[in-house]
Amino acid sequence: MRSAKPCSRRRRVAAFAVLIAAAAGALFATPATNEPTPRPASLRDDLEAVLRQAERGDPEGQYRMGVVYDEGIGLRRDASQAARWYRLAAEQGKLDAQLDLAVLLAGDGIARDRTESVRWYRQAAGRGAPQAQYVLGLMLATGTGVATNLTEAVKWLEKAGGQGVVDAQYQLGLLYGDGRGVPCDEARAAAWLRLAADAGYAPAEYELAVLYANGEGVPASFDDALSWYSKAAEGGIAQAAYNLAFMYGRGQGVPVDIINAYLWAERAVALGSEPALVLRGRLLERMRPEEIVEAHRRDLEAARIRPARHSSPPSPAR
Repeated sequence: MRSAKPCSRRRRVAAFAVLIAAAAGALFATPATNEPTPRPASLRDDLEAVLRQAERGDPEGQYRMGVVYDEGIGLRRDASQAARWYRLAAEQGKLDAQLDLAVLLAGDGIARDRTESVRWYRQAAGRGAPQAQYVLGLMLATGTGVATNLTEAVKWLEKAGGQGVVDAQYQLGLLYGDGRGVPCDEARAAAWLRLAADAGYAPAEYELAVLYANGEGVPASFDDALSWYSKAAEGGIAQAAYNLAFMYGRGQGVPVDIINAYLWAERAVALGSEPALVLRGRLLERMRPEEIVEAHRRDLEAARIRPARHSSPPSPAR
C-alpha cells in the first residue's frame, strides 16, 4: 500500500502536474462545430433589437451579441466577432463579458491570445469571480500566457477555494502537502483536501485517506482511512480499491476479511489497476470454495444496487 511522505519525498508532484494540465486542457477547449444552435427565447424575436442596443454602446447589448456569435445562436459561430463584442462590453466593466472574453481568448480558436486572456481573468478575479480566480491560478501555475509563478498561483487558488471551487481546494491540498509555492504544511494540506472530500471529490477522498493512514497532518486513524478509501473507491479511484483489498487481506488496521479483500481487489481490477490482478490471484489462492461463492454472490448484489458516482463534481458556475 502506498505510503505518503509529501514533504520529504514529493510524491504528489506528478499528480499535481497531470491534474493541472488536464484541467487547463478542459478549460481552454474550443467547441467542435461552427453550426448555429437554436436561439434561446430571450434572443429568438429580438436579435435586431439587441444589435441596435449594442451599436448604441450599451454593454448589456454588446455582451449579448458576443454570446450570439460565441455560441452560434441562430447564426454561425464567429470567434472574431464574439471577441469584438465581448471586448467592447468588457472595457465598460461588464463582468460576464470579461469572463467570457477570457475563456474565448484562452482557447485554441482563431481568437486565441492567452496573454490578453490572463489580463481579463485578472480583471474578473480581482472583482471576486471564483472561477476566474481558479483559472488564473491554473494559468500562473502552468505558465500559460504568463510567467510561471506558483506563489501567486496559490494566492488565487486560495481565493477560489475559499469560495467553494472544489478543484482549487484539491490542488491546494497537493501544493501544501508537497511544499510547492508555499512552505510544506501537512495540516493545511489536510484541511484543503477535507473541504474537497466533503464535497464528494473522489481524488481528494483518496488523498485524505492516505493522510489518515499515515498520520500526516491529521491523527493517524485506520477507521477514517478506511472510510475515505471506501468513498474514493466508489468514486472510481482504482488505487483506493487496491489499498482496501490490501488492508482487508493483511488485516492492516482492520480484522482480516478475505471476502472483502477479494471484492475490493475485483473492484480495483474493474477500474483498471494492473497490480490488483496479481493481488486478486493471490487472494483466490487463499480462499475456500464457499468463500469464493459468497464473494461472487456479494459482488453481483453490490453491482445491482451500487449508485453511479462521478469522481469530479462540477465547479461552481462563473
